[in-house]
Amino acid sequence: MAGNWNKWFPDGNKSKEIKPAEGVLQNAQHFLNDWLPKLGGKARGEFNAIICYNKSSDESRKKREENLVEYINSLSLEQLLGYVDFTTSKMRDAGQELNRRRSGGFHKRANQLQDFAITFNRFLHAYSGIVSIMQNADLLYGNVAFAALSLLFATMKAKAEAEASIQACILHISDRIPDYKVYERIYPDRDLGLMLSEAYRGVILFAREVTIYFQAPGAVLQDRQDETVIRGIAKALNIQNYRTKQMRRELGEDQHILNHEFGSDRRRQKMNARHFLTTTHGQYWERPGTVLLLLCGRNEISSSTTHSWLSPVATELAERHFQANDLAAYDRGNLSSTLELTLSRLILQLLERNPTIIRRAEDYREIESQISQNGDHSERIEGLRMALVRIINRCNSCVYIILNRPELCEAQPEESCTEYITTMISLVKEATAELKVMIVIKSELWDFEKNRRGIDGVDLEVFRKVRLDQGLS
Repeated sequence: MAGNWNKWFPDGNKSKEIKPAEGVLQNAQHFLNDWLPKLGGKARGEFNAIICYNKSSDESRKKREENLVEYINSLSLEQLLGYVDFTTSKMRDAGQELNRRRSGGFHKRANQLQDFAITFNRFLHAYSGIVSIMQNADLLYGNVAFAALSLLFATMKAKAEAEASIQACILHISDRIPDYKVYERIYPDRDLGLMLSEAYRGVILFAREVTIYFQAPGAVLQDRQDETVIRGIAKALNIQNYRTKQMRRELGEDQHILNHEFGSDRRRQKMNARHFLTTTHGQYWERPGTVLLLLCGRNEISSSTTHSWLSPVATELAERHFQANDLAAYDRGNLSSTLELTLSRLILQLLERNPTIIRRAEDYREIESQISQNGDHSERIEGLRMALVRIINRCNSCVYIILNRPELCEAQPEESCTEYITTMISLVKEATAELKVMIVIKSELWDFEKNRRGIDGVDLEVFRKVRLDQGLS
């Protein structure tokens, strides 16, 4: 059957049956150039997660930096299909976990998101049959569909309260479009090809109109207000010069350095996120539920590097969660690190990724009061810790915190890796939302067993220490 599909449009992109869809092809570049810069913060994060899905971080980052619009125009609808399938599955798992833990406070928004994802997934699979046929005339129809529908999905998912009437419209379109397999059984017909071309055009125009509706000036204004409030919080935290974009760049650079340091070493064992997740410890990390995983170990005895052979696990997992647009925060330790600075950065990252938390006056006042506390070291740490607990507990999906090499803080007189770990344990202990914390430590500099007695909460069920020492290959 596939060999006869050119009969839908026997003259390819010159077929008269394709004419209704040509207009959306011609306007596609203008639409992207006009609306991509207007995406709100959450929608932009979701859109980046779509275009990065199932691609290596180096590949996607390099191509995006070269020419973002050109890169988007090279992607097919299968990219979005894979991402939405993955997102829907992840939301179902999260919903089951919420039911298991009876976390009623998060059900409404979580159910809204899950219902939307399921509805959109159904629509996307139905519409993909039309796109597959349109691509027989020109592959660009697949690229344009990807761009328009990815913007629609990212924009609507960022607005959890997406109007029921629009979701009902999407569901209605799904019901009216035959399944992909139906087209395989139909003998190619030029009249039906004309109808499919008109249906293709109608859906693309619908997607663009809904995107424009949700990215109207009011939504853009809200994003600007969020940014202003968050900058004020950064000032209160005394990290007004800190930028998460810079952190992401440094994270990418660290990955490159670690890959060069350990990836090319044929004499010693290697560990990365992909390998780690195949282990029982990695599977424990990925299963639903709150957990703190302390990953510590020594490099092989003859190794002279200052890096930890376990750091690639932390950097790659952090990058994976950022690309998936998860609620994630990451901090890399160095000789000037302090617990106060790390907690401040985690707070800012999570608020930037989920600014809805501070739109409620009560939450904003409480968080602002906690982070503005004066006093001695322990009082400031406690204020930041309480603010972070409140932020985590206002999130409606799993929160990931990854700390890479906090033991380096001990170069500072008043700092202690033991206090880092005790503070993180208190977070998982008090979290009512799902929270996953990973801490990677180089045991040559800080030994867990020698410091165990000073850590509160090591006997909790949610705490797991994993010792992995590097050996020879």
